[in-house]
Amino acid sequence: MEITANYNGTCTECSSPVVPGQSIYWSKESRTTRHVDCEAARKDDAARQESQRVEALHGLIDRLHSAKGAATRRNVIARAEKLGVTPEERLQLLLEASRLDTDDTLEKVEGLKSKAVKRRRLEEALASIRADAVSDEMQAEQIALLEEALRMLDGESAAQSPTSS
Repeated sequence: MEITANYNGTCTECSSPVVPGQSIYWSKESRTTRHVDCEAARKDDAARQESQRVEALHGLIDRLHSAKGAATRRNVIARAEKLGVTPEERLQLLLEASRLDTDDTLEKVEGLKSKAVKRRRLEEALASIRADAVSDEMQAEQIALLEEALRMLDGESAAQSPTSS
């Protein structure tokens, strides 16, 4: 008999999930269910899975933003890899983590007093970006920000050093 599903289950024909609200055929004798339209159910299931993937990716990006420091962001990415993110999603997460690391570095450098320490931190951040799994072309903005900070530091040093006549 054709009914509207009230419970979660599995279609015996296409093995896709049966979710409450779908039209199904239910056999009282064998207690089995099957979609009225298996193809539509497969498309619905694929759309639902894609939606869940997108939600999960946004959740991971939110975790990156709330993470306190680069090490915690690396842990979020490691957890994401265990969840089976696609290579494109992993790259997106790495790029976002790199952007956040750059912002943190620039903020920390601003509070430092020693030009030598500032220079070392900026150079370490540049080396880290160039050594990671994300291409420099994709991280051009972060690299440019760090290099500009180094140039400004050099400009400050030149302006403050006494000139000999």
